[in-house]
Amino acid sequence: MSPISSTVAPPISPIAVSPVTAAERADGTGAGITVLIPTYTASNCDRVASFRTCIMSLRAHLPPGLPVAVLVVDNGLCAEGARAIRQMLTASELPYRIVAARPDGDKRHRTAAHARNVGLAALADSQSPPLFRNRYLLFLDDDNAVAPGAVGALASALDGLPRAMAVCPKIDVIPDLDCWSSGTRPGATRRRLPGPLYRDRYDLLSVTSHGSCVAGRVVGLLARQEPLLRWIRRGGQLFYEETPFGSSEDMLAMANLARFGELWSIPGAKVADQSRRSPGFTRGQQFGWGYDHAWLARALSESCLVHPGVHVLSWDDAEGWTQVSVDAGGATGFLVNPGELRVVGNVVQALAADRRIGEAMFPDRTPVIASGALVLTQVLDWWENTRGTSQPIPRHDLPPLAQRDWDGLRDGFEAMVGHVAGNMAGTHDINPYPAGLPKFFLFGVRQPSEQPAGLRELPDEG
Repeated sequence: MSPISSTVAPPISPIAVSPVTAAERADGTGAGITVLIPTYTASNCDRVASFRTCIMSLRAHLPPGLPVAVLVVDNGLCAEGARAIRQMLTASELPYRIVAARPDGDKRHRTAAHARNVGLAALADSQSPPLFRNRYLLFLDDDNAVAPGAVGALASALDGLPRAMAVCPKIDVIPDLDCWSSGTRPGATRRRLPGPLYRDRYDLLSVTSHGSCVAGRVVGLLARQEPLLRWIRRGGQLFYEETPFGSSEDMLAMANLARFGELWSIPGAKVADQSRRSPGFTRGQQFGWGYDHAWLARALSESCLVHPGVHVLSWDDAEGWTQVSVDAGGATGFLVNPGELRVVGNVVQALAADRRIGEAMFPDRTPVIASGALVLTQVLDWWENTRGTSQPIPRHDLPPLAQRDWDGLRDGFEAMVGHVAGNMAGTHDINPYPAGLPKFFLFGVRQPSEQPAGLRELPDEG
């Protein structure tokens, strides 16, 4: 992990878009699906092999008579990888097209957000082949696989939800795509997602804490294509590319889509997402997510896309999730589950205090993490003295807290340590000379949740 400059990009406007009207959503294009898949050559895993599994699962589990075309974005394929991808697409007998994303300087590939924007721009181009002008757009990564009936269930659900802009599947995070089986056929259950907007601003607090439970994910997302491409032709951009580690594209894209129309979850439709294969790799990935979340606290605040003040989400066995928002003299900050943060923060601080351990776990970032750990302690001490000054607001839209899976790569101890360390480094870098309470901060990891049935159902206005 190389050091990141403390310079923050100019203010952004990832959700400053006009809603799509019902008439615009009801486009007249054919009832087919265009599948958008970015891919690249990686040094640490065989993405050609996982791409093959992705295409095979897609080809095997398509509903009869549903037209499908595949758009692949070459985001840094080596020559051998490019040949293999083309050969397997030809063998699949699915109509396909490959477009190339521009490399970024000496980097072999850019972020997934960049690759997806390149693909969307190619679809929006007036010269795009008619085969790709379909009613729906399905987003997959090259390490995904679709379950039997999943694509048909997503399309049927979106057909029946005139106010919806997109529907999301249930994501199974698994260690091996080739050994995965969903085990069940999709049911008819569907649930409207609360969305990443709260009181007409970006809900960075609940998206940090509950992710796909409230905002969905891009993996397996089925969206209405023509309204989205119409907006892109007007200069819109679905994915934001400038986060330092490029790891928060889902969060910002779902905020854009929530402006267009409703988002719904279809739990019976399943898509597999291959997990990271080692604790160290997971820790590095989570560090990037934690850093970007903290970075967004400043970027979104300076763009007036989040409410000012300090916002804290806490769990109580009797009351459930509650949110407290307080005026903090110009500071904008976010805390998820302060008690948990105190424990994990102390662990990260102890790791960073030992030079050899710190350098082994967080190469080149140990001094910044150590400094950020002190900032977290300062913020939590301030909160202990402040939390009684405002009335908690119940957040019934968030599912109950569940037992954390300490053995899992994405939700285990390595993930928590990496994520909070990323929060510390990001908060430190966006406040290079903090005086008193930092002006911008975010500390918090994703919270394990019980089944979505515990959620308060939002009214179906369709």
